[in-house]
Amino acid sequence: MAFKMRTATPEKNNKYYTRSANGGYNPCILGNTQYIARPWAGAVIPNCVGYATGRFNEIGGYNSCKYLGNTNAENFYALAQKQGLKVGQIPKVGACMVWQAGPTLSGGDGAGHVVIVEKVVNNNEVVVSQSGWASKKAFWTATHKKGSNGQWVEGSDYYWMKSGYKFLGFIYNPATEDVILSYGSTGEAVRELQRQLNMYFNAELPTTGNFLEMTVAALKTAQTKLGVPATGYYDVATKEALDKHMIKPNANIKDVKVLMDGKEKTLWGTMIDGHWYIQLIDFDDKLGLATISYDAAKHLPVIKKK
Repeated sequence: MAFKMRTATPEKNNKYYTRSANGGYNPCILGNTQYIARPWAGAVIPNCVGYATGRFNEIGGYNSCKYLGNTNAENFYALAQKQGLKVGQIPKVGACMVWQAGPTLSGGDGAGHVVIVEKVVNNNEVVVSQSGWASKKAFWTATHKKGSNGQWVEGSDYYWMKSGYKFLGFIYNPATEDVILSYGSTGEAVRELQRQLNMYFNAELPTTGNFLEMTVAALKTAQTKLGVPATGYYDVATKEALDKHMIKPNANIKDVKVLMDGKEKTLWGTMIDGHWYIQLIDFDDKLGLATISYDAAKHLPVIKKK
């Protein structure tokens, strides 16, 4: 299934967030009711552990809670590695972020905190979803930023960070660990993907740089034609297949180093009737051609768009 950001409290009786003893998938304890009632009978929220376990497995569409589980939040990192999950320090969509509360990991000096990455803005900023034990909300989203000391303690959610929590790392979700872009991603990389979908698959997408429903649908269509799983994620497998597809139309296409706007760049070139041409993506998302002259001093072609 295609990844989609969670921006609202889980739906009533959603099995990923319902305790297994109450007919759900989740092995965690019932949510804490110190300040608010549980959203439904059997809900494992409010509680960061119950929420993160449910959301991590919901993203995978496993129809069970096969990963993470009923332990203190700060012990998720060790538990995940025992379960064969990959961990690291680079943010990825669908990953679980883990903080340690005190020096011992014993629970006696705090239980830590866990959240789920819903959007990667860049390697230093993420948008997350979460819940919290004894919190006044069952669900909320927040922005986290990586500080100069390497700790993810800045952003819009200071509540969990003000006690000196230590960031341990990201637990990568097998369903999304190879994802480069997904629903909710923004920026130039998304815009470039939209251009490629328009050029090679006639997607007719507006190149907004926003990865939303239209881009997901167009990408699924392209993935089917490329022979890779139609997940709606732009992942490593899709990128490799698309790269191969883009050079198939002309076997003579090669990388050509050129000077453009006074800067050296590598673009695709092809020989047509004995003359080299450079393929460009125009601002109106259509394939353009450029002629090449030669800079004898720098020993490089110079492109001039036709």
